[in-house]
Amino acid sequence: MSINANAFCTYAQVIDHGDFTEADSVDNDEIERIINSVTSAFLLDLGTDNVEPITIVDYRMDGNGTNKIFPLLKPIISISSLYDDVNWDFGDDKLIDSSDYAIVRNNHIVYRTGIFIESNQNIKLTFTIGFSKTSKEWIALQDQCIVECVLAFKRRGKEDITSTTDQFGNVTYTTDDFTKKTKRVLGEIKIKINSGIA
Repeated sequence: MSINANAFCTYAQVIDHGDFTEADSVDNDEIERIINSVTSAFLLDLGTDNVEPITIVDYRMDGNGTNKIFPLLKPIISISSLYDDVNWDFGDDKLIDSSDYAIVRNNHIVYRTGIFIESNQNIKLTFTIGFSKTSKEWIALQDQCIVECVLAFKRRGKEDITSTTDQFGNVTYTTDDFTKKTKRVLGEIKIKINSGIA
């Protein structure tokens, strides 16, 4: 087994955070499986396949006759090129100078000196979306992935148990759901992905 390239944490991070004892009998393959599983669950919850920066080339969309466009893919980190051409030639004469537009709240583009022509598929852009690995969002996902991996490893084999009783008769209720903090982090990042606010 190996850890997927898009994993939010590493084997070493889980081991370091886990404070495992000999009784835990750490199984490398099981830790790697859990890291992949938790990462997949996070991405599923976020409704995306990837949160790392990725460059989208030749993305096409309709112009709307205003000075704002809202690409469906976000959060927008940077723009390499932006064209507005109703003839779809997209020559240098239709390239909008980068000083003439701005990315606003990581979710839309404002044309400062003009408007986007209202037409079909006349806007073409190459841009980068996602969260950098130094962003607070990435760090929060990484931290929570580590926590969830350690918890998943420690409760393996007990997924269907809803409560336990210790030798003093104290009942502890357990869950195989994410922690409250993880749910909050995923919820906040999902809002940022959907709205593009980063």
